[in-house]
Amino acid sequence: MTSVIKQLREFAQRFKDGYGQPSGAQWYAGQIDSLETACRHYFEDTELAEGLLTDRYWHILHGSVPGDVYGPGVFKQELNFQAWRLERAAQQLEAVRDCAQFGEGTVVVPDTNVMIHCGELQAIDWKATVSAERTHIIVPLVVVAELDELKRTLRDKKEREMVRTNIRQLHAALHGVKPGAPAQLADSVTIAVLPDPIGHRRLPVNDEEICDRAALLKSFRASVVVATNDYNMQIRALGFDLDTVEVPEAAARAESISA
Repeated sequence: MTSVIKQLREFAQRFKDGYGQPSGAQWYAGQIDSLETACRHYFEDTELAEGLLTDRYWHILHGSVPGDVYGPGVFKQELNFQAWRLERAAQQLEAVRDCAQFGEGTVVVPDTNVMIHCGELQAIDWKATVSAERTHIIVPLVVVAELDELKRTLRDKKEREMVRTNIRQLHAALHGVKPGAPAQLADSVTIAVLPDPIGHRRLPVNDEEICDRAALLKSFRASVVVATNDYNMQIRALGFDLDTVEVPEAAARAESISA
């Protein structure tokens, strides 16, 4: 994925330098064709690729705007606009990279069930669960959105209170922290929320969206696992070539401790 960031920046620089090309429309059409192919190959989210084919692009391609407008007008506007979009996409991928590569240890992506059934995040023995001395928990934004909904809609009072407790712990740990940046949650455990990039289209099934975000993190760091206590989620994760760890339910942990 680092090579993708580099490629986005290279195209952005070409567009910044592209004004004054001898065959502007023909040159630009070739650049867009190559870039669209690359975007559709590297990104399942089609927003970046589809945003290349603007009204200005079609005007430039078909010559439906008089040639003298190509001067400081439509052609230059389009070059600057696409350079800005590509630079923004590169910056957003760098934010994911920095989040994934923070510190040492294993990156753990918890699903929503962990927040409901497995107790307080701070109380989970992540070292034993993940078999790692250091753990970096990264919570996809879709999980935060689910929790925000569940704190009002869950029928079970204990589960509803657990969701609210974990939301409070997330807020307390990450208060004042830049989105994507880590904060200390417990001894040898850091936590971060992975924000959605601008224009990101979530997958229709939340569990698949969580796996998709985890797979993106894995493109920057090999040691990434999905934490869950849901067998269905374990199967979904396999489809994304992700390892999983099973987090025991809070009640089961309490029983084992008392025994």
